[in-house]
Amino acid sequence: MKNSKLIALSAISAALAVIFMTLGAFFAPFDISCMFMASMCMMLPLAKKSLRAAIMTYLATAVLCALFFIAVKFEIVFGFVAFFGLHPIVNYFCREKKLNKILCEIVKAVWFVGFVVLLYVLSKNFLFDDTVLENEIFQKYAYAIIICVSAAVFFVYDFVIMHFQRLVDLMISRLKF
Repeated sequence: MKNSKLIALSAISAALAVIFMTLGAFFAPFDISCMFMASMCMMLPLAKKSLRAAIMTYLATAVLCALFFIAVKFEIVFGFVAFFGLHPIVNYFCREKKLNKILCEIVKAVWFVGFVVLLYVLSKNFLFDDTVLENEIFQKYAYAIIICVSAAVFFVYDFVIMHFQRLVDLMISRLKF
């Protein structure tokens, strides 16, 4: 009975993540926030201490999103697959294996900065509107600006995700699911 509850929770999590990704793919103002919400859906199986269920949820969501949205909005699928979907799983892994916290934070920050730079290279219009891209100062220092800003944003994002994971863990334990 325990495995069936975990499978159901993972299926609900994947379904919610796909719904959020659908909203992000078709409503441009919500694309980044919907990727964030989809990454929060990956936390549900992690609240039950199941890394395998979280990975399967991530893979199911990634495959469904790739099938549905890759032609519509590549950036949102890439964002989920390359960072937002994996980040809660990596956080859980680092926490459960009791890895060096500072080293984990550095690796995750470099991963996020690399993700943002790659996203900028692949699709400049996803991160910025045309007025920013035409600015001469931005064009000259684009990579330095992106690296500094994304590194600062990452630490805030990581703190928020860790806080939400604790809240999801508490909520799932209270529901006794």
